[in-house]
Amino acid sequence: MTLPYPITLSAVQKIDFYMPRQAFNLIGMFKNPMMMMMLVGGALVFAMPYIMKNMDPEVLQDFEKRQAKITNIQSSLQSGDLKSGLSALMAVGDEDATAASGKQTPETKQPSGVRHRNGKNKKR
Repeated sequence: MTLPYPITLSAVQKIDFYMPRQAFNLIGMFKNPMMMMMLVGGALVFAMPYIMKNMDPEVLQDFEKRQAKITNIQSSLQSGDLKSGLSALMAVGDEDATAASGKQTPETKQPSGVRHRNGKNKKR
């Protein structure tokens, strides 16, 4: 069997190396989690004055006190006074614990330790 000279070959399939550019999809952009977080954050920024206006006066005072404490702690930590900033931070935690429990009982005023057999507190 002889083949003709020059050999001619034909393509079986055309290969497309270039992909067409995707079109702009606005709905697909809003499905992005980062965009969703940005939208929720923006909505909260605009809704916060309305939420604050409709708050109970007692709750609003409590919120303003907590905000003032947080501002005080942040300013002391930013000024470089770590000792007062950390002590204020620890005091906020203690105040929250005592407020949650209500009144302080004499048992909570005693130093922490282990009660000994004869009734006295023995520190470790």
